[in-house]
Amino acid sequence: CEEGYVLDCNGNNECCPESWLGDGFCHDSNSSTNCNLSCYQQEILDCQECSNYFIGDLNYGFIVNVEDVIILLNCILQISSCSICYDLDSNDDINISDIIVLLNIILD
Repeated sequence: CEEGYVLDCNGNNECCPESWLGDGFCHDSNSSTNCNLSCYQQEILDCQECSNYFIGDLNYGFIVNVEDVIILLNCILQISSCSICYDLDSNDDINISDIIVLLNIILD
Protein backbone atom coordinates (compact mmCIF):
# COMPACT_ATOMS: atom_id res chain seq x y z
CA CYS A 1 0.00 0.00 0.00
CA GLU A 2 1.09 3.54 -0.59
CA GLU A 3 1.94 5.86 2.30
CA GLY A 4 -1.07 6.68 4.47
CA TYR A 5 -2.81 3.38 3.70
CA VAL A 6 -2.82 -0.05 5.33
CA LEU A 7 -3.63 -3.50 4.03
CA ASP A 8 -7.24 -4.61 4.42
CA CYS A 9 -7.69 -7.60 6.80
CA ASN A 10 -9.85 -9.54 4.33
CA GLY A 11 -6.75 -10.84 2.55
CA ASN A 12 -7.79 -9.36 -0.79
CA ASN A 13 -4.74 -7.06 -1.02
CA GLU A 14 -6.90 -3.93 -0.97
CA CYS A 15 -5.70 -0.83 0.87
CA CYS A 16 -7.66 1.35 3.28
CA PRO A 17 -6.88 4.77 4.77
CA GLU A 18 -4.62 4.45 7.79
CA SER A 19 -6.50 7.38 9.35
CA TRP A 20 -9.48 5.05 9.85
CA LEU A 21 -7.57 3.07 12.50
CA GLY A 22 -8.77 4.10 15.95
CA ASP A 23 -11.05 6.84 14.60
CA GLY A 24 -14.03 5.90 16.78
CA PHE A 25 -15.84 3.96 14.07
CA CYS A 26 -15.68 0.21 13.62
CA HIS A 27 -14.28 -0.94 10.30
CA ASP A 28 -14.83 -4.70 10.26
CA SER A 29 -16.29 -7.24 7.85
CA ASN A 30 -19.75 -5.72 8.48
CA SER A 31 -18.63 -2.16 7.71
CA SER A 32 -20.32 -0.25 4.91
CA THR A 33 -16.89 1.03 3.85
CA ASN A 34 -15.85 -2.42 2.55
CA CYS A 35 -12.64 -2.05 4.54
CA ASN A 36 -11.99 -4.60 7.26
CA LEU A 37 -9.40 -3.24 9.67
CA SER A 38 -10.36 -5.46 12.62
CA CYS A 39 -6.98 -7.23 12.66
CA TYR A 40 -5.23 -4.01 13.75
CA GLN A 41 -4.75 -3.28 17.47
CA GLN A 42 -5.88 0.34 17.01
CA GLU A 43 -9.27 -0.82 15.71
CA ILE A 44 -10.14 -3.13 18.62
CA LEU A 45 -11.65 -0.37 20.77
CA ASP A 46 -13.59 0.99 17.79
CA CYS A 47 -15.31 -2.36 17.29
CA GLN A 48 -16.31 -2.97 20.91
CA GLU A 49 -19.91 -2.52 21.91
CA CYS A 50 -20.53 0.64 23.91
CA SER A 51 -21.86 -1.40 26.82
CA ASN A 52 -18.40 -2.94 27.31
CA TYR A 53 -16.91 0.23 28.76
CA PHE A 54 -17.52 2.52 31.72
CA ILE A 55 -20.17 5.06 30.67
CA GLY A 56 -18.53 8.43 30.06
CA ASP A 57 -15.00 7.02 29.84
CA LEU A 58 -14.55 8.08 26.23
CA ASN A 59 -10.78 7.57 26.16
CA TYR A 60 -10.93 4.21 27.97
CA GLY A 61 -8.75 5.55 30.81
CA PHE A 62 -10.86 3.77 33.46
CA ILE A 63 -11.88 7.12 34.94
CA VAL A 64 -14.20 9.88 33.76
CA ASN A 65 -12.49 13.26 33.84
CA VAL A 66 -11.87 16.49 31.92
CA GLU A 67 -10.06 14.57 29.14
CA ASP A 68 -13.35 12.86 28.30
CA VAL A 69 -15.12 16.25 28.22
CA ILE A 70 -12.52 17.52 25.74
CA ILE A 71 -12.99 14.44 23.52
CA LEU A 72 -16.76 14.99 23.51
CA LEU A 73 -16.41 18.72 22.87
CA ASN A 74 -14.05 18.10 19.95
CA CYS A 75 -16.57 15.65 18.53
CA ILE A 76 -19.43 18.16 18.83
CA LEU A 77 -17.31 20.92 17.27
CA GLN A 78 -16.32 18.46 14.50
CA ILE A 79 -12.62 18.80 15.33
CA SER A 80 -12.35 15.03 15.70
CA SER A 81 -14.47 12.03 14.80
CA CYS A 82 -17.34 10.81 16.95
CA SER A 83 -18.40 7.40 18.11
CA ILE A 84 -21.99 6.34 18.73
CA CYS A 85 -20.74 5.60 22.26
CA TYR A 86 -20.54 9.37 22.80
CA ASP A 87 -24.36 9.62 22.76
CA LEU A 88 -24.52 9.50 26.55
CA ASP A 89 -28.17 10.53 26.82
CA SER A 90 -29.24 7.98 24.15
CA ASN A 91 -31.23 10.46 22.06
CA ASP A 92 -29.51 9.54 18.75
CA ASP A 93 -27.72 12.89 18.66
CA ILE A 94 -24.36 13.95 20.06
CA ASN A 95 -24.68 17.47 21.44
CA ILE A 96 -24.34 19.71 24.51
CA SER A 97 -26.77 17.56 26.51
CA ASP A 98 -24.21 14.75 26.37
CA ILE A 99 -21.64 17.09 27.94
CA ILE A 100 -24.12 17.78 30.75
CA VAL A 101 -24.51 14.03 31.31
CA LEU A 102 -20.73 13.66 31.34
CA LEU A 103 -20.29 16.52 33.83
CA ASN A 104 -22.94 14.97 36.10
CA ILE A 105 -20.99 11.69 36.04
CA ILE A 106 -17.82 13.55 37.04
CA LEU A 107 -19.58 15.46 39.82
CA ASP A 108 -21.20 12.34 41.29
